[in-house]
Amino acid sequence: MVINKEGEAEKITCDSVVFASGFKADHSLYNDLLKAGYECVQVGDNVKPGKIINAIHQAYHYIRVLEED
Repeated sequence: MVINKEGEAEKITCDSVVFASGFKADHSLYNDLLKAGYECVQVGDNVKPGKIINAIHQAYHYIRVLEED
């Protein structure tokens, strides 16, 4: 579910989602998705503060892993 430019809720269909936002680690979405039975990983500053290049490499690695499944 996303909110479009008009402020309306819109359902989208997809196989994978990469969610990135904010500057402070917030594990609530991750925990909620795990409780709902989804397979999830955390990358970048949501794991520990670091350089953007490391977060990009982590995300790229997990995307490649998802593609193998």
